[in-house]
Amino acid sequence: MNEHTIPPEILSLILENLSQSDLFTCTIVNRTFNAASTSILWKAPEFRNSSSLQRFAGCLTRAKEGKGKLVRMLNLKQPVSSFVNDDWLSDVIIWTPLLDTLSASYCLHLTDKSLAKLARYCRELTYLDLECSRITYRTVHHLRFCQNLRYLNLRANLDLIPFALLPFAHSRIEQLNLSDCPWVSATHTAQDICALQHLERLELINCRDIDDEFLLKISIPDTEMDLYNPMPELKTFALSSSRSITDEGVMALVNAHPKLENLTLYQSNLTDRSINEIRECLPDLRFLDLSYCGNITGKAIRQLIADNEKLIMVGLKGCIKIKPLDFPEIGGSEIYAGVDRLDYEDMASIRLGEWARMNEKSAAQ
Repeated sequence: MNEHTIPPEILSLILENLSQSDLFTCTIVNRTFNAASTSILWKAPEFRNSSSLQRFAGCLTRAKEGKGKLVRMLNLKQPVSSFVNDDWLSDVIIWTPLLDTLSASYCLHLTDKSLAKLARYCRELTYLDLECSRITYRTVHHLRFCQNLRYLNLRANLDLIPFALLPFAHSRIEQLNLSDCPWVSATHTAQDICALQHLERLELINCRDIDDEFLLKISIPDTEMDLYNPMPELKTFALSSSRSITDEGVMALVNAHPKLENLTLYQSNLTDRSINEIRECLPDLRFLDLSYCGNITGKAIRQLIADNEKLIMVGLKGCIKIKPLDFPEIGGSEIYAGVDRLDYEDMASIRLGEWARMNEKSAAQ
């Protein structure tokens, strides 16, 4: 090999860091640069306006060498989401059999007409973002054939039904976002979520029917359904705006999912009992958001921090029973009305203070 020749693999790694305009320039350097740059340009095309969308669709149709097989990612978010429609997507996906990432959030003109075809033409999909889409159960029914799917965002999908997740039973989905979905229910949805045995991340922000019954359903094994350990790999869980969540549901949740590292229980009706359960059951917890949980106290938070050295952040905004004076190690005083959050440095200081207090107590005894 010529000592001045860059191996294609290394050249591709270098070119991946260039902007799209620079990549176009590289295509005219020589054949080697042209091949490497062209592959990257097709891998994740950038769309800036409606014209770029139409040019891309036209190029796919006219390309003689099957350039569509190079396409791995389509990002159809702003500023082009309002220009994407069923006809455009239907024309594109028939040429992109190896597409693995489709981000189509806020594409309000996409419906079942095109999205139901994804399973037919793009079976290699691993990442699918359909936030605020207009799909119905028809699309979900077909998506079950995308067996490589790992990430699914259905946030604010208002036209789905409580058993919309049924087709994904025993799939390999690892991340699922159902925030702002009014159809999520303890009766049907919770049962179908339990069948997702590879799930690592579950978001249920602002789901109106999430309550203790729901948390119990996704925590307590259902032997009749052969679900002996619901979501054993769960590491991130988030819910909010649910005053019907109490200690009963939260304690069941943390007992059943000891691998949790990120936990959001925003605006819930839990007490120090739940905090103590979190302290004992979640040794790997790193991020905890308890904002607007009005019944927890600074004493329980101090004990949690002292016993869990992996904690990086605790959100406490709007926790009315927690005062700055609960944490004198970080300069807490009566001047400030509340504590919004405790970061890593704050908690390191609190741990030192708590350990010193415990040592003094032991010495006194």
